[in-house]
Amino acid sequence: MFAVVPDPTQARAADVDVRWTMTCDRGDVDAGGTVTHDRQRLHLVLEAAWRRADLLPFGLMNRENPPVGGDSAGYQVQPASELSGESWFLVTNEDPVDTLDGAVVGWYGATAPSEGLLPPGIIGGYTVAIEPSAIRDGHTIRASWLMAPSDPQDAEWPRIRGAYAHLDRFLLVATVGCGESAQAVEVPIWARLAR
Repeated sequence: MFAVVPDPTQARAADVDVRWTMTCDRGDVDAGGTVTHDRQRLHLVLEAAWRRADLLPFGLMNRENPPVGGDSAGYQVQPASELSGESWFLVTNEDPVDTLDGAVVGWYGATAPSEGLLPPGIIGGYTVAIEPSAIRDGHTIRASWLMAPSDPQDAEWPRIRGAYAHLDRFLLVATVGCGESAQAVEVPIWARLAR
C-alpha cells in the first residue's frame, strides 16, 4: 500500500481563507431603469485571502499549454421557509478585484472548469471566474453581489449558501444570514459529486 504524498507545488484548502459576509438594509434599488425607494437589499461579499498560491497551478504536464479558466465562486439563495415562495434577484455586482491594488481579476458568468464543482442550484450567471494569474501569495480577492426581493413588499430575509472552487482540486462552502460572516469549510469533492 502506498501513501499519497501531496504535491508541494499545489495549494491546498488550508492555504486560503474564504469568507462570506451578508449584510441587509433598505435603500434605493434600480432594476433595469426603474428605481424603487426604501426597498429591502441584501449585500453578499466573498473574500478569498491566499497565504500560499500554486507554484504550477495546472501541474508540470500543462505548464506549456494550460487549460483556460481558473477558480469559480457562486451563491444559492435559500428561502426563509419552504412555503415562502419568495425569490431574490441580482440587482448589481462588482467585478472581482484584488484588494491590494484594486486590479480587476475576473469576470461574472464563470465558464472555468471549476464551475462544475459548485453545488447544484447555483445559477451560472451569478458566478464569478477568477484568473489563475490573480491568485498570489498574500493577496485577497473580493467579489460582491447586491440583491433585492422580486416582490417590492417586505419579504423574509433568506440565507445564502456561498461556494468557492479552486481549479478542479477543492471546494469551500459556507452559509450566512443577515449580519453574519462565516469562514468557508472544505467539502470533499467525492461528497459533492455523489449528490
